[in-house]
Amino acid sequence: MSRDTVKKNIQSHTWQKWIRRPFGVFISGINAEARKRSVMKQVMDVDVEYSGTVHQGGMFWQSPELLEKDSVEVGRLLEDGLSVSSLTDRCQKAFDTHMSSLHTLGNDSIQNMADIWEWSVRQFSFVWITHPIERYYAPRLQEALSQYVKADQIDETVSLLTFPKKQNSNDLLETAIRSDMSIDELVETFSWLKVREAFTDGFTKDDFEAMRRNVEHAPLSQTASKPVGKEFDEYTQHLIHEMQELVFFRTYRTDRFYEFFYTARPHIEAFARVHGLTLTELEDYGYRDLTCGRKVRIDRDTYVMASIGEEYYFYDEPILSDEIESQASEVKGKTAYSGVIRGVAKIVHNVTELDKVHEGDILITQMTFPSFIMAMKRASAFVTDEGGITCHASIVAREMKKPCVIATGNASTIFDDGDMVEVDAEKGVVRKI
Repeated sequence: MSRDTVKKNIQSHTWQKWIRRPFGVFISGINAEARKRSVMKQVMDVDVEYSGTVHQGGMFWQSPELLEKDSVEVGRLLEDGLSVSSLTDRCQKAFDTHMSSLHTLGNDSIQNMADIWEWSVRQFSFVWITHPIERYYAPRLQEALSQYVKADQIDETVSLLTFPKKQNSNDLLETAIRSDMSIDELVETFSWLKVREAFTDGFTKDDFEAMRRNVEHAPLSQTASKPVGKEFDEYTQHLIHEMQELVFFRTYRTDRFYEFFYTARPHIEAFARVHGLTLTELEDYGYRDLTCGRKVRIDRDTYVMASIGEEYYFYDEPILSDEIESQASEVKGKTAYSGVIRGVAKIVHNVTELDKVHEGDILITQMTFPSFIMAMKRASAFVTDEGGITCHASIVAREMKKPCVIATGNASTIFDDGDMVEVDAEKGVVRKI
């Protein structure tokens, strides 16, 4: 499809703001290629796709109708025997292959980057497939549980039942912090966990030393999972196990991409130098442009990436209507863990701002990541723009037993640092007081 055809195709669908990710065009290109059917079929051996997405104004936009179409398609595979655990296994296998392949790279920076690009696209494809899976399973589990619990208890029951039994990277880090593992070993093993914007720096020795001091007298985090008993029928038990694995997989598949990309960073820096760029500057240049000899910086604040089917293009002006949000003093979202608490709002846009969260503050952000964990320990409650029952904030809130309201849409833009706010996670409301 041509640029104009892709634009018209995108505009023929309904779109809504989804998740804030201020990526430059380099990473957006990986995202766009990874959601293709051809990539998923090659990497996962599944004939599905994430049909389309738009990155505009520093945010990804989602089409509910395209997501529904994708969930129907992936649902057929799930009904035919595809399991989330099998996708976890395939993600691990792909990661192991890609990490091993890094050690075989030679001195040709151009060819090395071509390989790393392909491996990055393959690894990121696992990120996209979770969204239609959740869209398929979540309402079915809620409906199935309605036979066993009252309507106002379904969300809490889902949260307890789907808490993952497997340890994620953050659990492993906390265990390592409490062990006799040296600081140098911690840096080598877990430094990448801070990276959630691809080009940000990892944890340093100072970071790990501070973590070790902070956890010396703190209790070890405990999971809040509820055993799946015989009180549920076989179908409901199946849904619970699948969603439990999906909650784990959502964190796992993102961790594997960022760990791989962080490990590949020396080769990526070498590629940047070939083009007279620093690693930070490379973020704002399209990989495909550079390989074709077009060295053009694209402003991350104004570019638009539109992708649908097997095609994607970059545009220099908005292609979707972006209405200005009215200011308000209250937002409503979904309860991830109940409770009511008041505190000082701290708005965190990226990992570099985590230190401003002090004991008892209310952490407000677009979405939390494993690198947020120490700030989350200090905060008294969490509020996010994004997320569902399987998101990181929901998992940690249940683990730490702290009030949490997710999917508010715009809390991080409504409130300011220093605002006194009340988090009413009984009703899913956050208000300025």
